[in-house]
Amino acid sequence: MDNAGSLFESKRGAKRVNAESGPDRLYAKIRQLNMAAIVRRREIFGDV
Repeated sequence: MDNAGSLFESKRGAKRVNAESGPDRLYAKIRQLNMAAIVRRREIFGDV
């Protein structure tokens, strides 16, 4: 309990990224999620 105040001293939350890498990371994540959705759809419904 003596060190409880130190929990609130550091910043928490999402880390900032530079403006140039932001869109590239976003689109890469979108592609990754789309591919995962396609694979799952094929597992469920067969080759669509």
